[in-house]
Amino acid sequence: MRRRGGHHRPLTESLGIGGRIVAIVFLADAPSLHAAGEVPAPDVIKIDVEGAERLVLAGAARLLRERRPVVILSVHSDDLDRDCRATLSGLGYSVTGIDRYVLVAVPEPPAAGSTA
Repeated sequence: MRRRGGHHRPLTESLGIGGRIVAIVFLADAPSLHAAGEVPAPDVIKIDVEGAERLVLAGAARLLRERRPVVILSVHSDDLDRDCRATLSGLGYSVTGIDRYVLVAVPEPPAAGSTA
């Protein structure tokens, strides 16, 4: 695991994965880690943050605009559902509900003549 201090530390057991070593990448670190070649840009992001959806989307806005991953988002109220749909739509995503509180957001293709 890369930590803010720059050192790596494996994480096991505490995630209930039976001793396998996993890497944790904090979303705030993802763009800098990608730029440094340490992790690839994500193709899919799964977000389940028990009510902090607005904060996560705000923090991920640059990543969502620039890298355009598919987003699978669990929302935890009707208000969050509405707000997250609006935020993702504003970032150029097509949003579909696949369950009562699960959204899938797919980047819309660039408009004709767009340089995006």
